[in-house]
Amino acid sequence: MLADYEMMTVTIDENLKSAVEEILQSQEMNLEEAINLYFEEIINARGISFDVVLPPIAE
Repeated sequence: MLADYEMMTVTIDENLKSAVEEILQSQEMNLEEAINLYFEEIINARGISFDVVLPPIAE
């Protein structure tokens, strides 16, 4: 059975997107595949699998 798909629109920094696409291309992966993979990892880890912290406050 095929999974149901939903269209998503996000706003991404242009330079960030280009840098990520270049890395993914070397892995023969596109953004859609990478995002689906990341979402699956969130489900498997039951959260984000790395620490998300605020940067230090500049003095």
